[in-house]
Amino acid sequence: MALPRARDRIGLFFTEWLQLRNIERLEKDATLFPQYSLELGPLLEQQVQLFATSVILDQGGSAIDLLTAPYTFISPELAPLYGVAAPAGPGFSRVDLDPTQRAGLLTHVGLLATLAKADQTDPIHRGKFVRERLLCETVPPPPVNAVITPPMVTPDATTRERFNQHRADPACAGCHMMMDDIGLGFEHYDAVGQWRDADNGLPIDATGNIVGSDVEGPFDGAVDLAQKLAGSQQVRDCLAQTWFRFAHGRSATAADAGHLTVLSGKFAENEFKMSELLVAVTQTRAFSQLLVPDPNVGSAATPAGDQP
Repeated sequence: MALPRARDRIGLFFTEWLQLRNIERLEKDATLFPQYSLELGPLLEQQVQLFATSVILDQGGSAIDLLTAPYTFISPELAPLYGVAAPAGPGFSRVDLDPTQRAGLLTHVGLLATLAKADQTDPIHRGKFVRERLLCETVPPPPVNAVITPPMVTPDATTRERFNQHRADPACAGCHMMMDDIGLGFEHYDAVGQWRDADNGLPIDATGNIVGSDVEGPFDGAVDLAQKLAGSQQVRDCLAQTWFRFAHGRSATAADAGHLTVLSGKFAENEFKMSELLVAVTQTRAFSQLLVPDPNVGSAATPAGDQP
Protein backbone atom coordinates (compact mmCIF):
# COMPACT_ATOMS: atom_id res chain seq x y z
CA MET A 1 0.00 0.00 0.00
CA ALA A 2 2.96 2.33 0.59
CA LEU A 3 4.54 1.69 -2.80
CA PRO A 4 3.92 4.20 -5.62
CA ARG A 5 2.44 1.49 -7.83
CA ALA A 6 -0.45 1.10 -5.38
CA ARG A 7 -1.87 4.34 -6.78
CA ASP A 8 -1.73 2.90 -10.29
CA ARG A 9 -3.62 -0.24 -9.28
CA ILE A 10 -6.24 1.67 -7.31
CA GLY A 11 -6.62 4.08 -10.22
CA LEU A 12 -7.11 1.14 -12.60
CA PHE A 13 -9.81 -0.30 -10.36
CA PHE A 14 -11.82 2.91 -10.46
CA THR A 15 -11.34 3.32 -14.21
CA GLU A 16 -12.81 -0.14 -14.74
CA TRP A 17 -15.48 0.00 -12.05
CA LEU A 18 -16.79 3.39 -13.21
CA GLN A 19 -16.67 2.39 -16.90
CA LEU A 20 -14.18 5.13 -17.81
CA ARG A 21 -11.85 3.01 -19.95
CA ASN A 22 -13.02 4.58 -23.22
CA ILE A 23 -13.62 8.09 -21.94
CA GLU A 24 -10.92 9.54 -24.22
CA ARG A 25 -13.25 8.70 -27.13
CA LEU A 26 -16.40 10.09 -25.52
CA GLU A 27 -18.05 12.57 -27.89
CA LYS A 28 -20.78 15.12 -27.20
CA ASP A 29 -22.91 17.30 -29.45
CA ALA A 30 -20.60 20.22 -30.20
CA THR A 31 -23.50 22.59 -30.83
CA LEU A 32 -25.16 21.90 -27.48
CA PHE A 33 -21.93 21.51 -25.49
CA PRO A 34 -19.17 23.57 -27.11
CA GLN A 35 -17.26 23.56 -23.80
CA TYR A 36 -16.66 19.80 -24.08
CA SER A 37 -13.92 18.25 -26.21
CA LEU A 38 -12.19 14.89 -26.58
CA GLU A 39 -9.11 16.34 -24.91
CA LEU A 40 -11.01 16.47 -21.60
CA GLY A 41 -11.52 12.70 -21.46
CA PRO A 42 -8.09 11.73 -20.07
CA LEU A 43 -8.29 14.60 -17.58
CA LEU A 44 -11.66 13.39 -16.31
CA GLU A 45 -10.27 9.88 -15.83
CA GLN A 46 -7.24 11.27 -14.00
CA GLN A 47 -9.50 13.38 -11.81
CA VAL A 48 -11.43 10.32 -10.60
CA GLN A 49 -8.21 8.45 -9.93
CA LEU A 50 -6.75 11.35 -7.96
CA PHE A 51 -9.90 11.61 -5.87
CA ALA A 52 -10.06 7.89 -5.15
CA THR A 53 -6.40 7.54 -4.23
CA SER A 54 -6.62 10.65 -2.07
CA VAL A 55 -9.56 9.22 -0.11
CA ILE A 56 -8.01 5.77 0.26
CA LEU A 57 -4.27 6.42 0.65
CA ASP A 58 -3.90 10.03 1.77
CA GLN A 59 -6.97 10.52 3.94
CA GLY A 60 -7.41 6.98 5.21
CA GLY A 61 -11.03 7.33 4.20
CA SER A 62 -13.96 4.97 4.15
CA ALA A 63 -16.53 3.80 1.64
CA ILE A 64 -18.74 6.56 3.02
CA ASP A 65 -16.14 9.16 2.06
CA LEU A 66 -15.92 7.79 -1.48
CA LEU A 67 -19.64 8.39 -1.88
CA THR A 68 -20.11 11.65 0.02
CA ALA A 69 -16.90 13.73 0.15
CA PRO A 70 -17.72 17.19 -1.35
CA TYR A 71 -14.34 17.83 -2.91
CA THR A 72 -12.30 16.75 -5.92
CA PHE A 73 -9.19 17.65 -7.88
CA ILE A 74 -9.64 20.28 -10.59
CA SER A 75 -7.40 21.33 -13.46
CA PRO A 76 -7.85 24.66 -15.28
CA GLU A 77 -9.44 22.79 -18.19
CA LEU A 78 -12.08 21.12 -16.00
CA ALA A 79 -12.98 24.10 -13.82
CA PRO A 80 -15.71 25.43 -16.19
CA LEU A 81 -17.55 22.11 -16.10
CA TYR A 82 -17.79 22.37 -12.31
CA GLY A 83 -18.58 26.08 -12.28
CA VAL A 84 -15.61 26.88 -10.07
CA ALA A 85 -12.68 29.24 -10.44
CA ALA A 86 -9.71 27.71 -12.23
CA PRO A 87 -6.80 26.90 -9.92
CA ALA A 88 -3.64 28.90 -10.32
CA GLY A 89 -1.08 27.20 -12.50
CA PRO A 90 -1.27 23.98 -14.52
CA GLY A 91 -2.11 20.54 -13.18
CA PHE A 92 -4.63 19.47 -10.59
CA SER A 93 -5.46 21.13 -7.28
CA ARG A 94 -7.84 20.03 -4.57
CA VAL A 95 -11.04 22.10 -4.63
CA ASP A 96 -13.98 22.06 -2.23
CA LEU A 97 -17.29 21.87 -4.07
CA ASP A 98 -20.80 23.01 -3.23
CA PRO A 99 -22.04 20.18 -0.96
CA THR A 100 -25.59 20.71 -2.16
CA GLN A 101 -24.50 19.89 -5.72
CA ARG A 102 -21.60 17.44 -5.50
CA ALA A 103 -20.91 14.45 -3.28
CA GLY A 104 -18.28 11.83 -4.00
CA LEU A 105 -17.85 9.63 -7.03
CA LEU A 106 -21.45 9.68 -8.23
CA THR A 107 -21.33 13.38 -9.06
CA HIS A 108 -17.98 13.42 -10.85
CA VAL A 109 -18.32 14.85 -14.34
CA GLY A 110 -16.48 11.93 -15.96
CA LEU A 111 -18.98 9.36 -14.69
CA LEU A 112 -22.02 11.52 -15.41
CA ALA A 113 -20.83 12.29 -18.95
CA THR A 114 -20.08 8.63 -19.63
CA LEU A 115 -23.57 7.66 -18.49
CA ALA A 116 -25.31 10.04 -20.89
CA LYS A 117 -26.01 10.38 -24.60
CA ALA A 118 -24.28 12.81 -26.93
CA ASP A 119 -27.17 15.28 -26.76
CA GLN A 120 -29.22 14.37 -23.67
CA THR A 121 -29.11 12.73 -20.27
CA ASP A 122 -29.70 9.01 -19.88
CA PRO A 123 -31.72 8.06 -16.78
CA ILE A 124 -31.73 4.41 -17.82
CA HIS A 125 -27.98 3.90 -17.80
CA ARG A 126 -27.39 6.16 -14.82
CA GLY A 127 -29.89 4.08 -12.84
CA LYS A 128 -28.54 0.82 -14.26
CA PHE A 129 -25.06 1.81 -13.12
CA VAL A 130 -26.23 2.20 -9.52
CA ARG A 131 -28.10 -1.10 -9.62
CA GLU A 132 -25.24 -3.11 -11.11
CA ARG A 133 -22.07 -1.40 -9.85
CA LEU A 134 -23.11 -0.26 -6.37
CA LEU A 135 -25.82 -2.75 -5.43
CA CYS A 136 -24.37 -5.73 -7.38
CA GLU A 137 -27.75 -6.56 -8.89
CA THR A 138 -28.43 -7.87 -12.37
CA VAL A 139 -30.91 -5.95 -14.50
CA PRO A 140 -32.65 -8.27 -16.98
CA PRO A 141 -32.13 -7.51 -20.69
CA PRO A 142 -34.97 -5.74 -22.52
CA PRO A 143 -37.57 -7.81 -24.38
CA VAL A 144 -36.49 -8.74 -27.92
CA ASN A 145 -39.16 -6.47 -29.43
CA ALA A 146 -38.42 -3.48 -27.19
CA VAL A 147 -37.72 -0.10 -28.78
CA ILE A 148 -34.40 0.93 -27.21
CA THR A 149 -33.98 4.30 -28.93
CA PRO A 150 -34.24 7.11 -26.38
CA PRO A 151 -37.16 9.49 -26.93
CA MET A 152 -36.43 12.56 -29.03
CA VAL A 153 -35.62 15.78 -27.23
CA THR A 154 -38.58 18.14 -27.52
CA PRO A 155 -38.65 21.78 -26.42
CA ASP A 156 -41.87 21.43 -24.43
CA ALA A 157 -41.02 18.44 -22.26
CA THR A 158 -38.49 17.47 -19.62
CA THR A 159 -36.53 14.22 -19.66
CA ARG A 160 -38.76 12.88 -16.93
CA GLU A 161 -41.87 13.53 -19.02
CA ARG A 162 -40.33 11.95 -22.11
CA PHE A 163 -39.36 8.79 -20.23
CA ASN A 164 -42.76 8.36 -18.59
CA GLN A 165 -43.66 5.91 -21.38
CA HIS A 166 -41.56 3.32 -19.58
CA ARG A 167 -43.95 3.46 -16.65
CA ALA A 168 -47.03 3.35 -18.86
CA ASP A 169 -45.97 0.26 -20.85
CA PRO A 170 -46.45 -2.89 -18.71
CA ALA A 171 -43.73 -4.70 -20.68
CA CYS A 172 -41.22 -2.02 -19.66
CA ALA A 173 -42.42 -0.89 -16.24
CA GLY A 174 -41.03 -3.73 -14.12
CA CYS A 175 -37.36 -3.28 -15.04
CA HIS A 176 -37.47 0.45 -15.69
CA MET A 177 -38.85 1.13 -12.21
CA MET A 178 -35.58 -0.38 -10.95
CA MET A 179 -33.48 1.92 -13.14
CA ASP A 180 -35.38 5.06 -14.14
CA ASP A 181 -36.55 5.88 -10.62
CA ILE A 182 -32.89 6.06 -9.62
CA GLY A 183 -31.51 7.57 -12.81
CA LEU A 184 -33.94 10.49 -12.80
CA GLY A 185 -32.37 11.56 -9.52
CA PHE A 186 -29.35 12.70 -11.59
CA GLU A 187 -31.34 15.13 -13.73
CA HIS A 188 -29.59 18.17 -12.24
CA TYR A 189 -26.55 17.10 -14.32
CA ASP A 190 -26.69 17.54 -18.08
CA ALA A 191 -25.13 15.27 -20.70
CA VAL A 192 -21.61 16.47 -19.88
CA GLY A 193 -22.13 16.40 -16.10
CA GLN A 194 -22.65 20.13 -15.53
CA TRP A 195 -25.09 21.28 -12.89
CA ARG A 196 -28.37 22.69 -14.22
CA ASP A 197 -31.54 23.98 -12.62
CA ALA A 198 -33.78 23.68 -15.67
CA ASP A 199 -34.41 21.21 -18.48
CA ASN A 200 -35.73 22.79 -21.68
CA GLY A 201 -36.56 25.87 -19.63
CA LEU A 202 -38.64 23.87 -17.16
CA PRO A 203 -37.71 23.32 -13.49
CA ILE A 204 -35.82 20.12 -12.72
CA ASP A 205 -37.60 17.44 -10.70
CA ALA A 206 -34.77 15.23 -9.37
CA THR A 207 -36.84 13.16 -6.97
CA GLY A 208 -36.39 9.43 -7.17
CA ASN A 209 -37.05 6.20 -5.38
CA ILE A 210 -35.04 3.08 -4.57
CA VAL A 211 -36.97 -0.18 -4.48
CA GLY A 212 -35.78 -3.60 -3.41
CA SER A 213 -32.79 -2.47 -1.35
CA ASP A 214 -31.86 -2.13 2.31
CA VAL A 215 -32.12 1.65 1.87
CA GLU A 216 -35.25 1.66 -0.21
CA GLY A 217 -37.38 4.76 -0.23
CA PRO A 218 -37.57 8.22 -1.77
CA PHE A 219 -34.71 10.66 -2.24
CA ASP A 220 -34.29 14.09 -3.80
CA GLY A 221 -31.25 14.50 -6.05
CA ALA A 222 -27.94 12.72 -6.42
CA VAL A 223 -26.43 14.13 -3.22
CA ASP A 224 -29.34 12.72 -1.20
CA LEU A 225 -29.02 9.44 -3.12
CA ALA A 226 -25.30 9.26 -2.34
CA GLN A 227 -26.03 9.74 1.37
CA LYS A 228 -28.55 6.89 1.30
CA LEU A 229 -26.19 4.55 -0.56
CA ALA A 230 -23.37 5.41 1.84
CA GLY A 231 -25.46 3.90 4.63
CA SER A 232 -26.31 0.73 2.71
CA GLN A 233 -24.89 -2.61 3.85
CA GLN A 234 -25.73 -3.93 0.40
CA VAL A 235 -23.45 -1.31 -1.16
CA ARG A 236 -20.63 -2.13 1.26
CA ASP A 237 -20.93 -5.85 0.54
CA CYS A 238 -20.99 -5.08 -3.18
CA LEU A 239 -17.84 -3.01 -2.89
CA ALA A 240 -16.08 -5.86 -1.05
CA GLN A 241 -17.23 -8.32 -3.70
CA THR A 242 -16.03 -6.05 -6.50
CA TRP A 243 -12.58 -5.69 -4.97
CA PHE A 244 -12.47 -9.47 -4.53
CA ARG A 245 -13.16 -9.88 -8.25
CA PHE A 246 -10.55 -7.28 -9.18
CA ALA A 247 -7.87 -8.86 -6.97
CA HIS A 248 -8.55 -12.40 -8.17
CA GLY A 249 -9.22 -11.66 -11.83
CA ARG A 250 -12.47 -13.62 -11.72
CA SER A 251 -16.02 -13.47 -10.42
CA ALA A 252 -16.82 -15.01 -7.07
CA THR A 253 -18.37 -18.47 -7.07
CA ALA A 254 -20.48 -20.35 -4.55
CA ALA A 255 -17.25 -21.75 -3.12
CA ASP A 256 -16.15 -18.20 -2.30
CA ALA A 257 -19.15 -17.42 -0.09
CA GLY A 258 -17.13 -17.95 3.08
CA HIS A 259 -14.31 -15.72 1.82
CA LEU A 260 -16.77 -12.94 1.04
CA THR A 261 -18.40 -13.23 4.45
CA VAL A 262 -15.02 -12.90 6.15
CA LEU A 263 -14.10 -10.00 3.87
CA SER A 264 -17.31 -8.11 4.62
CA GLY A 265 -16.81 -8.76 8.32
CA LYS A 266 -13.28 -7.36 8.28
CA PHE A 267 -14.54 -4.35 6.34
CA ALA A 268 -17.21 -3.66 8.97
CA GLU A 269 -14.81 -4.22 11.88
CA ASN A 270 -12.59 -1.46 10.51
CA GLU A 271 -15.48 1.00 10.03
CA PHE A 272 -15.47 0.46 6.26
CA LYS A 273 -12.01 1.97 5.88
CA MET A 274 -11.00 1.37 2.28
CA SER A 275 -7.31 0.66 2.91
CA GLU A 276 -8.29 -2.06 5.37
CA LEU A 277 -10.56 -3.63 2.75
CA LEU A 278 -7.72 -3.73 0.23
CA VAL A 279 -5.43 -5.42 2.75
CA ALA A 280 -8.18 -7.85 3.78
CA VAL A 281 -8.64 -8.93 0.14
CA THR A 282 -5.08 -10.30 0.19
CA GLN A 283 -5.61 -12.22 3.43
CA THR A 284 -8.19 -14.69 2.17
CA ARG A 285 -7.32 -18.28 1.41
CA ALA A 286 -8.60 -17.79 -2.12
CA PHE A 287 -6.04 -15.04 -2.75
CA SER A 288 -3.16 -17.07 -1.30
CA GLN A 289 -4.06 -19.93 -3.64
CA LEU A 290 -3.26 -17.63 -6.56
CA LEU A 291 0.32 -17.32 -5.28
CA VAL A 292 1.20 -20.77 -3.91
CA PRO A 293 2.43 -23.40 -6.44
CA ASP A 294 0.20 -26.42 -6.83
CA PRO A 295 2.36 -29.53 -6.15
CA ASN A 296 0.06 -31.60 -8.35
CA VAL A 297 0.78 -29.64 -11.52
CA GLY A 298 4.01 -27.88 -10.75
CA SER A 299 2.79 -24.40 -11.74
CA ALA A 300 1.05 -21.43 -10.20
CA ALA A 301 -2.44 -22.48 -9.22
CA THR A 302 -5.34 -20.90 -11.05
CA PRO A 303 -8.88 -21.95 -10.12
CA ALA A 304 -10.34 -24.23 -12.75
CA GLY A 305 -12.17 -22.46 -15.50
CA ASP A 306 -10.87 -19.00 -14.58
CA GLN A 307 -8.46 -16.75 -16.40
CA PRO A 308 -5.74 -14.94 -14.41
